[in-house]
Amino acid sequence: MNSVETKTTDKTYAVKNTHKQEWETPQGLFDDLNKEYGFTLDAAASDKNHKCKKYYTERVDGLLQDWKGETVFCNPPTGHKSFKLWVRKAYEESRKKNTTVVMLLPVSTDSDWFQRYIYGQQGVRVKFLPARIKMTNPYLFIDSENRKETIGSRRPSMIVEFTNKKRKFSII
Repeated sequence: MNSVETKTTDKTYAVKNTHKQEWETPQGLFDDLNKEYGFTLDAAASDKNHKCKKYYTERVDGLLQDWKGETVFCNPPTGHKSFKLWVRKAYEESRKKNTTVVMLLPVSTDSDWFQRYIYGQQGVRVKFLPARIKMTNPYLFIDSENRKETIGSRRPSMIVEFTNKKRKFSII
C-alpha cells in the first residue's frame, strides 16, 4: 500500500497545498471502470485516496513518471493549470505501446486542454456522465463525527479514454 518511489519534485505536480483539491473518486464509479479496464496504476493519488496498489502521489510526481505498459486511472488534482498538464501527460503516455489512460475530468469542452488533447484525437473516446458525481475529501470535514465531507461536483463530469488504437475520436 505504498506509493511507487521513483522520480520526485516539488515543481510539476501543478497544485500545491492539495488538501482542498484532493477529491476522492467515488468507490462505486471506480469499481465500474476497473471492471472494464483492469487498472494497474493510479497516477494522481495520495496515501489516503489511492485506488490501485501501484500509485503516484504529489511527492512521487506522476507527471514525471513513465506510464508505458500500464492501464492507468487518473483523477487529477483540480485547477486550470493542473488539468492541462495532466491531460497532456495522459495523451502523450497513451501513444506508447500497451498503454491505456482513463481520466475522470470535469466537462469543459471549451478549454484549451479539451480542444488540444481530446476533441477529434485518434484513439480518444469520451463518455459524459449522466449525473453529477459526489466526491469525498479526507482532509475536509463537516464535524468531528463526520470526517469526510461529501459534495456534489460543481460541473458535470466525463470519462476520457486515451489509447494508441487506430480509431476515430468518439463519444460513447
